[in-house]
Amino acid sequence: MSTNKEAADGASETTSHPPNVDESSHEDSVDTSKGEKLDDENTNNSPETAESGDNNMSRKKFLLMFAAIVLAGQWMMYSGLKNHIDSDSGIIPQLQHQLNTFNAFNDTWNRFNQSRTHLTQERLRPGFQLAEEGAHGKYPVIMIPGFVTSGLEIWQGKECAKKYFRTRMWGGAGSVQQWLMERHCVMEHLTLDPVTGKDPEGIRIRSAQGFEAADYFVGNYWVWGKILESLADVGYDGSIMSMESYDWRLSFPKLEERDGFFTKLKYKIEAFHKVTGKKIVLTSHSLGVLLVHYFFAWVSDEDPNWVDNHIHAYVNIAGSHLGVPKAASALLSGEMSDTIFMGTAGSLIEQFIGRKVRCDLWRSWGSLWHMLPKGSDGFWENIITMTDGEGTGSDDDWDILDKDTPMHEAVERFGSYSHHPSSRIIDFLARLGGGYQSETGKKAWHDASKTPLPKAPNMKIYCLYGVGLQTEKAYYYKRNEDEGATDDDLSNPSADVPFVIDTSVEDADNNIIHGIEYTDGDGSVPLESLGYLCADGWRQKGSKLNPSRIPVVTREYEHREEFTVEDPMRRGPHSGDHVDILGHNDALTDLIRIVTDHEVDEVKDNIISNLKERSDEINTRGGVMRRGGIQNAFKRWNKGLRKSHNKLKASKALALLKKIRLFPFQKMHRIQNAEEAHDVKVGQVAQDAQDAHNAT
Repeated sequence: MSTNKEAADGASETTSHPPNVDESSHEDSVDTSKGEKLDDENTNNSPETAESGDNNMSRKKFLLMFAAIVLAGQWMMYSGLKNHIDSDSGIIPQLQHQLNTFNAFNDTWNRFNQSRTHLTQERLRPGFQLAEEGAHGKYPVIMIPGFVTSGLEIWQGKECAKKYFRTRMWGGAGSVQQWLMERHCVMEHLTLDPVTGKDPEGIRIRSAQGFEAADYFVGNYWVWGKILESLADVGYDGSIMSMESYDWRLSFPKLEERDGFFTKLKYKIEAFHKVTGKKIVLTSHSLGVLLVHYFFAWVSDEDPNWVDNHIHAYVNIAGSHLGVPKAASALLSGEMSDTIFMGTAGSLIEQFIGRKVRCDLWRSWGSLWHMLPKGSDGFWENIITMTDGEGTGSDDDWDILDKDTPMHEAVERFGSYSHHPSSRIIDFLARLGGGYQSETGKKAWHDASKTPLPKAPNMKIYCLYGVGLQTEKAYYYKRNEDEGATDDDLSNPSADVPFVIDTSVEDADNNIIHGIEYTDGDGSVPLESLGYLCADGWRQKGSKLNPSRIPVVTREYEHREEFTVEDPMRRGPHSGDHVDILGHNDALTDLIRIVTDHEVDEVKDNIISNLKERSDEINTRGGVMRRGGIQNAFKRWNKGLRKSHNKLKASKALALLKKIRLFPFQKMHRIQNAEEAHDVKVGQVAQDAQDAHNAT
């Protein structure tokens, strides 16, 4: 602990210089012996070379020290979890002490880290480098975060959460403690009402606001932090840029209905445009690309020219344009590679938050349903394969499920097929229930395979994403034979999920590991979803998905992992990982060029993967647009007609049965009525004859 204290003291001494002292003079005061090196650095214009002389000597020392401490901390945390986690009683107080110890170390490391990087990171930041070349902020910037990467705060809660008023229930160190100590309370508050798709009664969770909502997730784990630093380097501040965070759990229609998000976003863009006289650069990450696509359709529904009049460029970073297969596995069984590969830790998490509990939580989030794979079945082919299924079956044999289909019948029907494309998966998941809504009409505005780009020929689209990482593409499933898994009432808390990933399936030659098939991508989103529309679908001649021929630039960045003392928790400044891409040096450089209009012509197509070949294969299978829509509509109409016909037949049978049962009584009644009528008629005739005789 003395070493950490000395490091912390050193950090405070190093960073305590007056804020108005010139940076260069401070560098000279710290180490005048580096003058010659700095001169050489300026001459050679290679800041990384100058810094490497300082880092190489101590790199191994810091790496070994940090690795030893982290391993010790992980062993301590793992031991605490293994000994103290119980599915009913939760975490005992000793774990809190261990967590506090880990947080104290993290704070000390951060202070020490800042003392080393204060003089070096600035020179290495792409924004700082471009500013020295003359780049300066030009267009206002609005940022849209992605899935789960922005904070959520509690504004109203049940008794267990009242003490957390206006604190983070998601994102931030405090939320980690809440998860460990009161997981049932947290799960209850993060779960949406499966019927309304909004807050349950007595609970209000809202998105954190401002740059703090998504700059750092927990501790020193940056999300948009690197982008904000580089934007500040070229002159940006809160007056000409904004972080528009949102409750990423909600479906997009509910986001407008509950929070008025799209109305506020529209007004914010209009305000920036009016104040600055410039169009806006809109940038998004991950799920944000679906939200922006929805916004474009939403705002164009009222004014078709609005986007062209207000948006200069749209930059999507690691955009999941056509969804992600892992959304299907998450909603089906609460599983993905993140849980499969955790080994013993995964078993502990299973006790801590079981897959059925995870499913109930995730199925209530409308946004996760938005992330299901989009496009034709030919685009994605088979996402789920049942290893104990009996046959493939044809689409004509697949009888579309609906809310009236008994649950046990739906489960049996899904399990009997060997291969399932995206349409069948969505069909089955919709029967399981949760936050799903039929994505047709306005509800499909986020679906880029159905909804075209806006009428904006003067706007430009940039697609920036990483490649070179194994990414989930398809899954091998089997029936879950555990107790409770076949319960007809899957809403029963004791019932487990009906299907689980078959981890026994292994085929290294075809990139299948523990029942999961992998492909190229950024570790979360497959290459097809990242780049097909950008490099092909929106560029095809006469494309119905890009009717105004908006120019599209596609930029791929190869993943290159490296350790840095300055940021030991991440994969380095050239990582193509789904979140790390927000700090990728080359991606940051391209983004700054776009918003400053500085040498923006350098930002042009750079495709290094086999996306072209994959796009050609997709096009031979029919492309991305779902061409079976009319066929599916006919099948649904035919099924409805059959149901109506069956109801009609049943009503006729019931009427016939009534006739058979009531026939003797009806006959007697009719006979009696006839006799009475005859008597009345006879009596009337006799009376008429008597009256005539008397008159004569």
